[in-house]
Amino acid sequence: MGIEHLPILVGLRRGAVNTGAWEDDYGSKLFLALERGANAHGLPTSERDKFIEKAGLPIFDGTQEYCLWLGCMGGYDPKGREIIADFARVMNYLGTSFGVLRKEKCCGDPVRRLGNDLVFQQLAEANLEAFAQNKVKKVVSICPHCVRTLQEDWKDYGTPPRSSITASFWRVSPISSRRREAGVSTPA
Repeated sequence: MGIEHLPILVGLRRGAVNTGAWEDDYGSKLFLALERGANAHGLPTSERDKFIEKAGLPIFDGTQEYCLWLGCMGGYDPKGREIIADFARVMNYLGTSFGVLRKEKCCGDPVRRLGNDLVFQQLAEANLEAFAQNKVKKVVSICPHCVRTLQEDWKDYGTPPRSSITASFWRVSPISSRRREAGVSTPA
């Protein structure tokens, strides 16, 4: 058929946002939360800082191989925090060096999908600047939405670091070799 519906829908949403015709309470609350703060939940960044300290996550200083991107889910949601803590334990067990950014904002995926390009641009540029300042070269995340946004959507605003999600992280050599040594097959 050849009709790509997604660009049409996002275009309609952009028009609603740009003309002030957006009337969805959820979207409006999300826009305000991301304009005022750094996450889609509207929580203070001190909540993320407390989690990082409690979980004992190292701060990325440029010497580690990976920057662990927490995202809104991993930094603020209770279940997401459990997944991050478990993932960090796996990375530590495998001897993979990683750290989290001291300051991280939402990747912007929710506002991009809802058509608010201005807020998305502000978030992307702030995060790309943080990556550049911290000399981040590789990013790993538990969130496929964040990874897709970092890899594809941020290209318009700069060069994002190489990203991967948990599933593709298993293919990285130190992990793959340890899995082979342990007799565990690597996912294709």
